[in-house]
Amino acid sequence: MGFIKDIINALTAPYFLITAAAILLLLSLKWPDKFYTNKIAAIVFACMFGFLGISILDPNFRLIVTKPDNVPIVGMLFLVPFFTWFSMREAVRNDQRVADGKPLVEQ
Repeated sequence: MGFIKDIINALTAPYFLITAAAILLLLSLKWPDKFYTNKIAAIVFACMFGFLGISILDPNFRLIVTKPDNVPIVGMLFLVPFFTWFSMREAVRNDQRVADGKPLVEQ
């Protein structure tokens, strides 16, 4: 288990994680029709829930995450990406509708 923790700690080091997130964001903005789909969202959120499920097996992590003050933060870890994905998916759908000469979804 210690080996897995070392790998996770290396991948989530701020200099690596923030750089990777920025690159993924730029790539997703370059090709939004490929990134903001239901299939990609299902894969990403399944990985997120799986990662949380595996992380809960660590007693120290579970102790921190289940404290009442931290529960809303854990919820935000899922809510912020979901609503970001949802809004970008709607933007992509509206851009495609405009390109096809159709009215926006909101109209």
